[in-house]
Amino acid sequence: MADHWPALALYFPAHIEQAKRLQELVLLLLDDFKPTGLIEDSSLYWRVFFSTSTDRNEANTALNRNQATSTVRSLPMNVQDEKWAERSQAELRAVRIGQIVIAPPWDIPASISKDASITNHPLTVIIEPSIGFGTGHHASTRLCIHGLQRLDLTARTVLDLGTGSGVLAIVASTLGATSVRGLDRDATAIATAAHNLTLNETARNVSFHVSAIQTSSESSADVVVANLTGAFFSSHSARISSFVVPGGYLICSGITKTESPDVLVALEPYVDLVHEQVEDEWVGLIWQRDQDTGRTAVPNTIQQPERREALLKT
Repeated sequence: MADHWPALALYFPAHIEQAKRLQELVLLLLDDFKPTGLIEDSSLYWRVFFSTSTDRNEANTALNRNQATSTVRSLPMNVQDEKWAERSQAELRAVRIGQIVIAPPWDIPASISKDASITNHPLTVIIEPSIGFGTGHHASTRLCIHGLQRLDLTARTVLDLGTGSGVLAIVASTLGATSVRGLDRDATAIATAAHNLTLNETARNVSFHVSAIQTSSESSADVVVANLTGAFFSSHSARISSFVVPGGYLICSGITKTESPDVLVALEPYVDLVHEQVEDEWVGLIWQRDQDTGRTAVPNTIQQPERREALLKT
C-alpha cells in the first residue's frame, strides 16, 4: 500500500446552494481522471484521491480551465495514507431510486428483495464503491435508473455505453432485460463492473467489454443507456443513435441544464424526444428512434405518441 496518495484539496464558495451545484459539476468532470476516493471533510471542503499524480495533475488543470468550475479553488497535495479509501466507502449508504435500491455490500437492507419476479417490491442491486462515482448517489446515475424503470425491459436487449461500475447494466438485467452488454474504454472500469456483477446473483446474461464508443463494433440494442457528458453527446450524436434499433430507445444523462439545448439539437436529427426529467442541475432524456431505418435527418416529432408507446410505460 502506498505511504502517500496524490489528491486534490477542493474549496467551494461559501454560498451553500452555489456550492452544491458546483459539486455536481466537479464530480462529473473529475470522473474522466479516474478518481479512487472522496472525503467530504465539510460541506465546503473536499479531498479527492487519485491513483497517480499524473491523473491528479490533469484533473487539476481541467478544473482550472473549465469556466463553470472556475470559482472552485483546487490545491494538489499528497496525503499520508490513513485508510481514507475504507473510510470514504464506509460512509456510503443504500439509496432508493423508484423500485430499485442501490446498496453497498455493508448496507444491504434486510427487508429488500433481490428477486425481480416479485412485483411491486423494491429490488436490491449491490454495488461496491470503487473507482468512479457510479453508485446511484449521483443525480445523473439516478436519472438513468429512473429512465430504465419507465421502459418495459422484459425480453429486451440493453446496451450500456460508458458502463463504469456496471450499475446501469446490472439494474437493466434486474428489471428483466434478457441480454445486457456494458462497454467502457477503461479496462479498470470493466474489471470493477465484472466484480459488481458477481455480487448480484440474480443479474443474468450480462457481459462487459473494453471498447471505445467511437470505434466499437457492438451490435445495436432495443434500449441504449448512456451516462456520459453533454459535450460527448453533442460531438457523437450520430454514432450513439446508431446503436439503437429502429423503434428502440435511448436513455441519456450526464447532461447539465446549460448543456441540454445543444444536446437536443445534436440528437433531434436521429431520434425523437419522448421524456425529460430534471434533478438539481442535471437532465435525463429518453428518446425513440424512428421505425424508418433510412432516417438520417428528420426534425424532432415529439407530438407523435403512437410511435413511442410499445416500450414506454404510462
